[in-house]
Amino acid sequence: MVNLNQPGSYTLKTFKLWSYDLAYSVDLMMSVHRFEITESMSNGSIRGSALIIDSNNVLGGFANTGIVGQELIEIEYEDYYANKRQELYCLYAVDNINYGDEKKSGFLAYTINFTSPHKFYSEDYRVQRAYTGQNISTYAKDLYAEYMRDKIPEHIVRKFPFATKLLTVENTANKRDIVVPKMNPEGSMHLFSRNAWTDVNPLGEGESSQTFRFFEARDKFFFATIEYMRSLTLSQLATGTGNKLEPERGILKFYRNYAASITPSAGAAAMSYILNANFGVRVNTIDYIVSGAYKRRTYEFDMATMNVNDYLYDYTQQFNDQDSNPLKPIHNREFIDDYMKKEKEIFVFNSVDNSGGDYHYRELYTTKPMYFINQQNNMINVTIYGRNDLFAGSTVDITFMKHVNAMMGAPTIDEERSGLYFVETAQSIFDGNVYTQALTLTRGGVTK
Repeated sequence: MVNLNQPGSYTLKTFKLWSYDLAYSVDLMMSVHRFEITESMSNGSIRGSALIIDSNNVLGGFANTGIVGQELIEIEYEDYYANKRQELYCLYAVDNINYGDEKKSGFLAYTINFTSPHKFYSEDYRVQRAYTGQNISTYAKDLYAEYMRDKIPEHIVRKFPFATKLLTVENTANKRDIVVPKMNPEGSMHLFSRNAWTDVNPLGEGESSQTFRFFEARDKFFFATIEYMRSLTLSQLATGTGNKLEPERGILKFYRNYAASITPSAGAAAMSYILNANFGVRVNTIDYIVSGAYKRRTYEFDMATMNVNDYLYDYTQQFNDQDSNPLKPIHNREFIDDYMKKEKEIFVFNSVDNSGGDYHYRELYTTKPMYFINQQNNMINVTIYGRNDLFAGSTVDITFMKHVNAMMGAPTIDEERSGLYFVETAQSIFDGNVYTQALTLTRGGVTK
């Protein structure tokens, strides 16, 4: 059956405000004019907001107390492909209150802000304890269960079982004792991710990885490396399209069509259009020098032997002059050696503990930050029509065309900017009857 709906169309089925005790609710479907839901690999929780045009005094009269920042928001919507999502969030702030229409009385416009229940109900707790004798991945599982998953009130889970999300954890290789110094649960998970290391790289046999992140996607939480997230694209978990590498890789494809039709007759093809693209900053040499983007040196003080072990990591040594890797250095080696030779220095104590376990300071303080610096400098922003099978951590295949004028003939593929990217941030925007997604895309972990 051909879908004759406008590309990017969606159906909002539920947008309901609930009191904390679930005794009261009000339907806001006719009052919400625009809402956004943002998930990012850089954040441990999903955040969202909605513009409400209120003609029924919900702000002041809801549940006899008005909105006080403890309410729940139930949202259900269906995308162009009829894929449904049902989500639950906690309202925590109301701002930007103003007259909805200055010519008419009785209307108020305001923005409600919401986040996931895991974040909301865990913020009242602080983690102040030592984790010892286990791999960091074990600490992550235990902390998430105790301080985030199990903090959601039981009466809410009973009514909305989908509110509780699972955590997918990639196993770490390094055992390390970690003292959490009175941090909130999300910050504690980020502390674990900054110290996590694995020697089992899903994309490279015999290679290690330090690119662990803790973040919330719409379906679940992840404590995993970028390479692990990339490997999921080859499974049904990512898009539900199967696990064949070719020709159906489970990787969503998008392209820039400069003569695009966005009418209903364009059908599903228009859902793959890149509506807008911003390629950000191409280079900032001063920033590269200050941040130590190419060379870092770690000095390890061994208190047992009173020795100083130093380790130099040179990012440029990973690449040859003909390397096509998009994360290769922008500057040529001669310039780097002449004018960017100063290493950023890091000083640490004891890379090896009394039990003989390696803390991997060398990789965590040199390789990892350089990787993320160069990844950051490869970020681009694109806008596409929204779809519910695309989330933070997904891999996408992007094709850009070179800009040409009419005298130069047909456009050709921009090989430099086209290729595989992973989704760092996905901002889902529901405006009127159109659903779009503003994606921040980057490279790394997707080129093997």
